[in-house]
Amino acid sequence: MRVFLDTNVLAAAFATRGLCSDLFEEVLKNHDPVLSIAILAELKRVFAKKFRIPDDRIEEILDLLGSCSYISVPSRELSYPITDSDDMPHLCAAESAGCAVFVTGDKELQALDPIGAMRVLSPRDFREMFEVSLS
Repeated sequence: MRVFLDTNVLAAAFATRGLCSDLFEEVLKNHDPVLSIAILAELKRVFAKKFRIPDDRIEEILDLLGSCSYISVPSRELSYPITDSDDMPHLCAAESAGCAVFVTGDKELQALDPIGAMRVLSPRDFREMFEVSLS
């Protein structure tokens, strides 16, 4: 299953141990992670400004993400009823890649669930969906 991970999920996965890091490992092992150039650029800014991660470490992380993920380039721009226009390219990239799930901590984006066939879930909801499917 193709799974798009939003910037906030990826930042938490690399900056802390917990739900998002476990979710990231799960997606790497059992699903097809999807990212976009816009997500990688935003993640680079977040790591540098918010977490003050050194540039060489940021490049290592971005290289890792690029090597283990499908990088989606949106085929067209779509419009979504959201206030943060910076999130538009992320949603377009996820839809263009045919993602089954878009995982985000952003409640405004979660309120769009579903977008066509794509679910928009919090990290916790994604984990619960996966746990239910195992039982």
